[in-house]
Amino acid sequence: MSGPVVVEVPAEPAPCLMCLAWTALERQSAESGDHSLALDARLRAARHQEEAHCG
Repeated sequence: MSGPVVVEVPAEPAPCLMCLAWTALERQSAESGDHSLALDARLRAARHQEEAHCG
């Protein structure tokens, strides 16, 4: 028989990759001056967070 198994659980959950992707696209679009794409990314991020219960 082996000893107990120790599992480390982070204090905070890992960030959602889709949330990170939409945020990065929003930031990059805003910095490049494409404000319509930045707004679209922000709206899609909000919709994703609402549907997936993220953020």
